[in-house]
Amino acid sequence: MTWRSLISFSALLLSGAGLVLSAQVREDTVDAILQSVSREGACTDARFKMVLATVEEVPVEYSGEIFYQQGCYRVVGKDFSIFCNSDYIWTVDAVDGEVVRQDAMLISDIIPEGKIKADYTPDGSCITAISIYAEKGTVEITVPSMTFIPEKPESFYTLDVSSLPPNYVVTEL
Repeated sequence: MTWRSLISFSALLLSGAGLVLSAQVREDTVDAILQSVSREGACTDARFKMVLATVEEVPVEYSGEIFYQQGCYRVVGKDFSIFCNSDYIWTVDAVDGEVVRQDAMLISDIIPEGKIKADYTPDGSCITAISIYAEKGTVEITVPSMTFIPEKPESFYTLDVSSLPPNYVVTEL
């Protein structure tokens, strides 16, 4: 599993988390988590901190903001961003000036069922943290803030490659 896959998958899960003092923990399914982060007629806007810990390497931290609605998402972090309009995923690496575009993938193809643990508020209505257990490491996500804002247009979740600086390299997988 690549860091792009982990970040893309994690982005889909982030928007349902809120901050509380105590929580219940349970192993969950991908479908249950995605259902809990969806709100009819709204876009979820959340700040996040994510730590990827692989077996072979030192843990890597990412933080930023995610927008999620109806299967589409956009992640903005320091020196990276991800756009997904449910057809394609664009991963933008601002440091290397590289964009990778690939077909959008099913979450169940990235993380099998039973490999996710979610922390919920005491009443079980809101996710406060997510742990993802993959073959080569773990992903720990915390979300210090989350709000629901008016829906964004589909173009918000699609990268306009023509707007990139001329030195960027775009690779289609």
